[in-house]
Amino acid sequence: MPYLGKTPSQATRQRYYKTASGGETSISGTMTTGGTLTFNDGEFVDVSVNGVALVAGTDYNTNTANTIAGLSALSANDQVEIIVYDTFSVFGGNVDGDFNINNGNLSLGDSDKIRLGASQDLLIYHDSLNSYIQDTGTGNLRVDASQIQFRNAGGTENLALFTGQGAVNLFHDNTSRLLTTSSGVDITGGFTATDGSTITTADNNAQLTLTSTDTDANSGPRLDFIRNPSQAGADNDFLSAILHRGYNDAGTPELITYAEANVQIIDASDGSEDARFYINTMVAGSGRSRLNILPSETVFNDDSVDVDFRVESDAKTAAFFVEGGGGTDGFIGLNTSTPQKMLHLVKNDSDGIMIFDADGNTTDHQIVFAKDYGTGGTSGGNYFGVGIDGSENDFIIAFDANSQASLAADKILSLTHDGNLAVDGSSSTGGADYAEYFEWSDGNSSSEDRRGYSVVLDGNKVRKATADDAATSIIGVVSATPAYIGDSAWKDWQGKYEKDDYGNYVLEDGERKVSSNFDDTKVYVPRQERKEWGVIGLMGKLRIRKGQPTGDRWLKLRDISDSVEEWLVR
Repeated sequence: MPYLGKTPSQATRQRYYKTASGGETSISGTMTTGGTLTFNDGEFVDVSVNGVALVAGTDYNTNTANTIAGLSALSANDQVEIIVYDTFSVFGGNVDGDFNINNGNLSLGDSDKIRLGASQDLLIYHDSLNSYIQDTGTGNLRVDASQIQFRNAGGTENLALFTGQGAVNLFHDNTSRLLTTSSGVDITGGFTATDGSTITTADNNAQLTLTSTDTDANSGPRLDFIRNPSQAGADNDFLSAILHRGYNDAGTPELITYAEANVQIIDASDGSEDARFYINTMVAGSGRSRLNILPSETVFNDDSVDVDFRVESDAKTAAFFVEGGGGTDGFIGLNTSTPQKMLHLVKNDSDGIMIFDADGNTTDHQIVFAKDYGTGGTSGGNYFGVGIDGSENDFIIAFDANSQASLAADKILSLTHDGNLAVDGSSSTGGADYAEYFEWSDGNSSSEDRRGYSVVLDGNKVRKATADDAATSIIGVVSATPAYIGDSAWKDWQGKYEKDDYGNYVLEDGERKVSSNFDDTKVYVPRQERKEWGVIGLMGKLRIRKGQPTGDRWLKLRDISDSVEEWLVR
């Protein structure tokens, strides 16, 4: 059968001669005869010296391209003959049966093709620039192997590695960048997508996790939203939106945005950039603003929806509460979720409800009550100020008809820090007498109701007057409704604080000095709750039981009933 290959008997050949100058162990380059030594395959080169054939691999080698090397040192004028056999084709047409190439190559020129298939559906060829495997058939181009490896032209770097029933590994510059695993894909380095992407799972595990292994003090992991990179932004451009979406239960379920968070450029001017961030949620079938952060304000419930606003502390479920509707016009509650007025405070323990603290400042710090506040300087505004006068540390009520009152200049009532009360004007009460507390000399052990009895002194205490007592010794009457009561000791034991001989408090570091006799473990009972003390009216209109002894300067005014009279005690 025809033979395709390289043999001395069939191949074309080129003969070269070289006259040695002496000492050469290799021959290359321009020959004495035949031109420049060139050969494609060292297996098809014969060499002889002075007519004696040399043995390839023993007497010489062709390991270096276009070079006969490994020669014993030549002598001057030695004649070296080199015969190079070239490739050739001995036939054209079809081959029936097997076609073998042993110890040789199948060489095709540029754009010459290996054509496979009855319709030549698979082509393998190389043009002057690229190499091709081209499948134009209707089926698949299948490569069946347990492992497929793509490498660079030098065979030194991996491009891709495909392992049967295992991983697919894609490389960049011999570094693995994308690796398939039994659970998904591992990417080494970053990735860029130029279209929308969807991550779908069949469980409740996280669909996207951002992990940073950096241990420095900067923020990480980080998620950036960038709108229109490197292009100028414009006022009112929307930058990003995070939508929480799901389907409702309509007959044909509708995709609903139940909540969203958005960012918008308000002012894109360089150096004065402003932004807006807002959160909307669905309320009664409509998207409503719940939080709107603007350059000039932060607004909750900007759509005026009937929803409450509540801040919970560790101990209070409604530490701060704004009622959304229900006809209350936005009532505010502190520690109550059912405020009854514009501001409703509830405190159910012994601690104070409110503190107004000037923080050491001596200027006015006040609560203002006004008919028409305006800007604090409206004519006829009728401004009342209540607060602490920082310069004197007194509690003040002040009034000004046309501007916010000054606690220092416009005071009409002053309650001093040492317990004294001053009023700029008169006061009115329902009672009609001045009275003081006196202790009963008999202790009133039976808790007798002694209203309307006239009394006389018994040492520094009192007793009920009798017909035997001189009129001049009768000092007053047990009062039922005094206008003013002195010596009441209404709050503390009267000896709690030290006083001088005139009854003024002894001060220590500006504070009342606590008496060494005061026992703070005992519970103080006010005089008004103790039977051994009585309120004795000393001056004014007083009601007396009929038949009681009276003072020598008293005047009867009228009968109140069959058993009670009204007298002017003076």
